[in-house]
Amino acid sequence: MTGKTAASGSSTNHFVAMPSSVELLAMAWQDVVACAAEVGIDAEALRGCLPAPGCLLKGREVPVIDKAYRHSCSVLLHINRLPGGDEWPFLRFSTFKHGGVVRDFNGFRWWRGHLAGGSGAVGVSPLVMRDPGYAVEQRRREDAERQVRFRRWSDHWERALPMMAHHPWLDRRLAGQANEALLARIDLRVKSNFRGGTVMAALQHAKNGLVGYQLLHLDSRDAFRGDLKRLCLPHEGASVGSYVTIRAQGGRQAARQLPTAICEGLVTGLSLALVWPGEIRVALHAGNLASVRQSLQGPVVFFHDQDVWKPRAGNVGMDKARAAMQPGDRLCGPVFAAGSLEHRPTDFNDLLCLEGRETLHRQVVATLSGITGAGGVADLAACL
Repeated sequence: MTGKTAASGSSTNHFVAMPSSVELLAMAWQDVVACAAEVGIDAEALRGCLPAPGCLLKGREVPVIDKAYRHSCSVLLHINRLPGGDEWPFLRFSTFKHGGVVRDFNGFRWWRGHLAGGSGAVGVSPLVMRDPGYAVEQRRREDAERQVRFRRWSDHWERALPMMAHHPWLDRRLAGQANEALLARIDLRVKSNFRGGTVMAALQHAKNGLVGYQLLHLDSRDAFRGDLKRLCLPHEGASVGSYVTIRAQGGRQAARQLPTAICEGLVTGLSLALVWPGEIRVALHAGNLASVRQSLQGPVVFFHDQDVWKPRAGNVGMDKARAAMQPGDRLCGPVFAAGSLEHRPTDFNDLLCLEGRETLHRQVVATLSGITGAGGVADLAACL
């Protein structure tokens, strides 16, 4: 197979040579832009700085169409060679938002479709690829910056104060239900500043111990603004399989016999801990559920999100939890009353805030009906 493709549209077949990879990308640029936009990437801003072939562009280097996607996207470019010597580009756009979404642009398929459709020449603007050396140097700088940042936040962790049950952030996020018994089960600390401070939670790994921190930057000037979530890691990839631990309720034998629960977000985990006395591991996002599950022996319960409000992405929370399941595991997602749906709820924290602790309690207890060997449903429910 070569890049010379038969073009239709006349009684005599003729062959059109495939353009260079850069020329093909320029011709297909509007399709590339549309593909990237599906994962939140602003490809138009990449026109003058495409990644070098084989180099991953990620983090703050990736321009995004909305600030919600900052530091969550990556772009990878491959140049593939056909047997006849022609080359064609392959672009992969990724984000770990929404449980992980990937979109690909296949230059060879695009070229064949372009010819099959009888498309003529299109106006193109030049594209520029970065030198491979730039990516290597950029990676070195990022690694050094990551180490400095991790050491700085490790120092902040040592000096930060323990979270108190009356903290305004905790009171707001848990609808006034937080108490000292809950906080005795998790290491949460607060670094205060004039803007509202930062909530810190230690990230653990089953084999590597402490591997970083989750940071929730608060803004006291706007209590209804969402928390700015960040991870502080000593090296790239440290978050894979990491989690925040909420320990089993002390002194409750039945609680220690419960299977470990796994959920996505920290606030979701805290909400569940109000009514689930067993251990909870907070995986931080849906894409990490499987890695956290692999570190556990015996059955677990996945308290997954119901991501039903983004149909193009699918119900990522449920799908990722189901894919991570092993024999004996259970799956539980929140069920919302009709009156709550106008708020577009997704997780068990939404259930707590919209419908109250009793509703949360009732749905969690319902998951116990299939759990055996832990003293019976009645004994377990009495722990809640």
